[in-house]
Amino acid sequence: MGIEVNQLAADLKQAENQELMKLLLIIIFTLGLSSEVMSTGLQTQTGNMSENRNEMTEEKDLLKNYATYNRWANERFVEWLRGANEEQMEMEIESSFNSLKKTLLHLWNAEFGWLSTLKGESWGSPPGRDYEGSLDELFEGFLTTSRAFEDFVLGLEQETYREGRPLGSDGVPTTVEDIVLHVFNHATYHRGQLITLGRQAGLTQPPRTDYIYFIRISH
Repeated sequence: MGIEVNQLAADLKQAENQELMKLLLIIIFTLGLSSEVMSTGLQTQTGNMSENRNEMTEEKDLLKNYATYNRWANERFVEWLRGANEEQMEMEIESSFNSLKKTLLHLWNAEFGWLSTLKGESWGSPPGRDYEGSLDELFEGFLTTSRAFEDFVLGLEQETYREGRPLGSDGVPTTVEDIVLHVFNHATYHRGQLITLGRQAGLTQPPRTDYIYFIRISH
């Protein structure tokens, strides 16, 4: 009859005006195409839902990979920094945070604070603020938080990724996935600074922590 079934199905899905929808339904049923059009529309809708699920699954897997990578990279950096003495860790060098110790404390505070936010808790007072403990306690505390952050991301349900968390004085929500990505990006930035600071403080052979290297040795 020259009727394009796919077009009718698409028109029916997009019809916002009730009168137009009624007219389309009359045409469909009059021509005896109801089952075919409805089936086509359902297949299209099901296909779109399947694509969305696949995209969310891939997104979830990527964030989980990054959570494990972030913990792994932090462990390698701590292993490297254990070779520094107190003087090297506290040597003042121009940077965002002007020593190895201060930069590591900042990383610890950030991961701790953002993890609290993701859990729906207040940022509070991170353990690295006004820190007076030993270097070993700093290293272990940072790694404990990094592992807890990884565990949190690995335990996220798919629907949680798009949930919002209120941030700032205006309380505008930011999605869980965006906060998680920020934490990983933030850590990568400051780990780069640790290498520069470490070299200037006399440390050698910094760890290799490229993401592609992590992926290659993990499979």
